[in-house]
Amino acid sequence: MQQNNKENRSFKIITAIALCVAVLCLSVAYATLSANLKISGTATVEKASWDIQLEKVSEPGFTKTGTGASASYTISKNVISDLAVTLKYPGDSVTINLNAVNKGDIPAVLDTISNSTISCTSADDEDASAEKVCGASKDLKSGGSVEYKVTYAGEDVTSSSTITSEANKKLAAKTGKQPITITVKYKEDIQATDLPANPVTITFGEMIFNYNQDTTAA
Repeated sequence: MQQNNKENRSFKIITAIALCVAVLCLSVAYATLSANLKISGTATVEKASWDIQLEKVSEPGFTKTGTGASASYTISKNVISDLAVTLKYPGDSVTINLNAVNKGDIPAVLDTISNSTISCTSADDEDASAEKVCGASKDLKSGGSVEYKVTYAGEDVTSSSTITSEANKKLAAKTGKQPITITVKYKEDIQATDLPANPVTITFGEMIFNYNQDTTAA
């Protein structure tokens, strides 16, 4: 009986040792299959500029027809100010010659155009001079003796909110350029009775060309 107990104790000891060895071997085997992956580095955001401007095609920045026509204006980057056009005789006209240019590092695309509101006033509100020059509604949209037209890349955008050519909407970074022309003309074929009795001032509200980043550019 005592001998059996010794044998059982020995068996249990051997079993425990075998189990420990097995666990140790398993641990060693697991350790040999472990691995590490490491990722490190930096990201840099480079300097870039967004710079869409207006510029004159050439000095003085306009062409004129007729001895009574004149014009002047100034450009401050993307804004025209102090625009003053004078027309006196039938047939007089002035065309403002501009370029929309991309001087920045980011390609741009024309999104929308916000058109001018036009109003006319006469030096004497009691006479019909404003209606003769600008039409019954005094906005150049219903007759009158003056024509107003704006083109972008050769397309008439006087009353349009965009242009049809997708290619002409784009301004490549640093080199992109598209022509803008503004023409104001005193019609030639008007009657003597259509001449204004007093000076008429035509006021053009802001016309805004809105550009976004061209995310399709390569």
